[in-house]
Amino acid sequence: MMKSSRVAALILVVCAVLSLLTGCTASQDIVLTFDGETCRYEGPDVVTEGEVTITLVNETDFEASLWMVKLDEGRTWQELLDYIGPPGTSVEPPPWSSGNFLASKLPDNPDATVYKLNEGLYGICCCTCNELFKENKGVWPGAAFEVRAK
Repeated sequence: MMKSSRVAALILVVCAVLSLLTGCTASQDIVLTFDGETCRYEGPDVVTEGEVTITLVNETDFEASLWMVKLDEGRTWQELLDYIGPPGTSVEPPPWSSGNFLASKLPDNPDATVYKLNEGLYGICCCTCNELFKENKGVWPGAAFEVRAK
């Protein structure tokens, strides 16, 4: 019994030392996967203010875009969902959002982009629209994530 608790304590110490030596921190990477019907979000619920790497994996046969908005203070993910409506609805960014980011990707060409994000709540979606929203064929909600100050 005593041996197993010593081993567990030793493992914790080794993990702590390795974490300090390698400068390991929680991942700030986000992956958004669009298959034409759903927009799957893989990433943390909360990230630290600063650089965040976001990759859009486009599994469709057409060009798709990552669409991210910073919601104005007091606004919620549910309000953004209500604004967008059913998945695939054609909408422009809501007037109560800012910092609209749009990055288009061709099929089978995942590409990571580093964004510098400020504190606040962000909504991230997949869409089939161009940079000026002139040709918006639909928006599919992904998820919301919070950016907190360092």
